[in-house]
Amino acid sequence: DVAASIEIMQLDFEMENFTSQSVTRRINWNIDYRGQNPASDAEKVVTELTVVQKDIQAIIPLSM
Repeated sequence: DVAASIEIMQLDFEMENFTSQSVTRRINWNIDYRGQNPASDAEKVVTELTVVQKDIQAIIPLSM
């Protein structure tokens, strides 16, 4: 059952010392599965977040 195997991940970020009203940050990430070889560079994901002083204005994809 596909619905039973879905996992959700929440990441909390905190940024300090804003130099402008909005800042874009690039995050490199990947998912490692227990018992498997580490992901190659081709399987790694780059996500850009646009951050404003009040909140994060982007959604991180769960997988590619």
